[in-house]
Amino acid sequence: IELAEDRKQSIEERDQFYSSPEWNMLRKQVINEKGRVCAGCGRRIQSNDDITVDHIKPRSKYPDLVLTRENLRVLCRSCNSQKGDREFEE
Repeated sequence: IELAEDRKQSIEERDQFYSSPEWNMLRKQVINEKGRVCAGCGRRIQSNDDITVDHIKPRSKYPDLVLTRENLRVLCRSCNSQKGDREFEE
């Protein structure tokens, strides 16, 4: 039961962060600055459903960097899913 409560709280915190005005504004800025090309596979991202802004150093491990522009990059959904909460490897 305790594990389920921890998981629920984690999901609620994540949802709250990703719906915040600060994140949404920064996300749009990163996409505008870096373009719609995936930093992982180099593919041009056509669909808005396929574009993500990734935390290079994961939010779960580096909470102090969640709104740091230098820690963000554009990824397609596939590359972002493969990365999970691991740090990006060049």
